[in-house]
Amino acid sequence: ACGPEWRCPGAEPGELIGVLRRWSAVESWSVAAKLGVIRELIRQDDLPFLNRPRHGDLPGQWSDSLAHELALALATSVQSADKLLWTACELGSRLPGTGRLLAGGTLTLAKARLIAEAFQWLSDEDAARAEEQLLPELTGTTGKTFGQIERLAAGIAAATDPGLAERQRKGAERERSRGQMFRERAGT
Repeated sequence: ACGPEWRCPGAEPGELIGVLRRWSAVESWSVAAKLGVIRELIRQDDLPFLNRPRHGDLPGQWSDSLAHELALALATSVQSADKLLWTACELGSRLPGTGRLLAGGTLTLAKARLIAEAFQWLSDEDAARAEEQLLPELTGTTGKTFGQIERLAAGIAAATDPGLAERQRKGAERERSRGQMFRERAGT
């Protein structure tokens, strides 16, 4: 339909928008497939004698070597690979409805990850309840922007668990309060 160099010969603007939306859905489907393969890597990394905590059929932890292997395979940092492993695990175990929306082209990876991050401090049961409340908001006739989803997810998470804000603060203190030296693109 797009033709050589994706020039879409003969397509009118409205048709181009439709083609663009379908390519975006293909991109989401592709990312969902990548996360599915990553989940299988996580399953195969789980050795029975380690007795790791589980979320469904997925272990809640994986070896450092898996994050390094994934980083090498995708030419990314270990931190990015670890975040991708975490997202794959969350969407495959605690937030399967969000994973289905990603696979169906309704959500992008960034939006699905945003939801997973908003619900990360909730218990498994509370995360399932929160996702159940959020999904109808995402499956309407019009899509939601990143900011709209961020506000929706945060509001639902806070309503689901009133003690969430305190746990988020403590988690941020423990995991994100550190000084880092790095070079920004601006050179600062």
